[in-house]
Amino acid sequence: MPILARVRGVSGELAGLLVVLATVGAAMAWWVRRRQSSQPMPQVGTPPFEFHVAGGIATVVFAVPVPAAGPDAVLRDLLLHHAAAVLRDKKRSQPLQGVDVAVVYGKSGVDRVEVGRVDLRRPAHLDELEMPELLPRGASNEVDPLRQMNETDERGVLPLAARGAHDHLEPIREEIRLTAGLDAGLRSLGIDPTRMSVGELGRGLLTLLGYRIEQSASGRLIATHRGVRTYVQFVDHEPAGYPELDESQINSFLVGFASAHCDRGLLVTDKYGPYSIYEKERANPKCSFITRERLQAFVDSVALR
Repeated sequence: MPILARVRGVSGELAGLLVVLATVGAAMAWWVRRRQSSQPMPQVGTPPFEFHVAGGIATVVFAVPVPAAGPDAVLRDLLLHHAAAVLRDKKRSQPLQGVDVAVVYGKSGVDRVEVGRVDLRRPAHLDELEMPELLPRGASNEVDPLRQMNETDERGVLPLAARGAHDHLEPIREEIRLTAGLDAGLRSLGIDPTRMSVGELGRGLLTLLGYRIEQSASGRLIATHRGVRTYVQFVDHEPAGYPELDESQINSFLVGFASAHCDRGLLVTDKYGPYSIYEKERANPKCSFITRERLQAFVDSVALR
């Protein structure tokens, strides 16, 4: 009996220890999630620029496409914010004595477009030029922005013939609606929304979401976000090409995904999607197809997540 009692006592202590460890583990997991979700959204890095001083005026020219008529308020604030960062850095490395103002420009083709001016006589002015919101402030880094990309209602998709689609498709830039924040964010990456391809749109949106896109030695594109690796393929519609994603392109993507050994696969195209993509997604939930029908929903999910 004493031995049995001792065994029961040890078992009880072990069970109690396991409960304590489980409780501590759950608390730490909660703390990590809370800390991650409270971190700021990833911001776009400073775009390429030219800087020079002449006649008491500093000039900052960003390699960012700006409408010939001038930037909207968000793009203006974004470039002035980046200009303030450039000027603070220049002041640390070289004196700007006698320079009272900095003129900030973007590019429209080969021409420069003035964005705004920074008053260097007021040192506090540099700190007042804050980063505008490109994505919602309430968006959580804990949310996987691609998690629900394949939840489009397939009942709303008609066969190609019933959609009235023709061999000629308008450029996707003619159909996609962007928020001011996304428009400014894409421009800061050197992407002109009035001239972009679906590949440029897809790369830009993933970059704004905080994905790091790299090309492997074999030429595959891998987008990484919080340790999750996504095999990415962009299929641009050629003017003389068929308007619907071809089965051979779908199969090529699936083979590439399987051999890339990634956590997830994403194909983005401005072609229409055949009904078979839903069968492929059901068979392999790790893969998503962002076709022409889904592109606006994809853009909206980035802007409003």
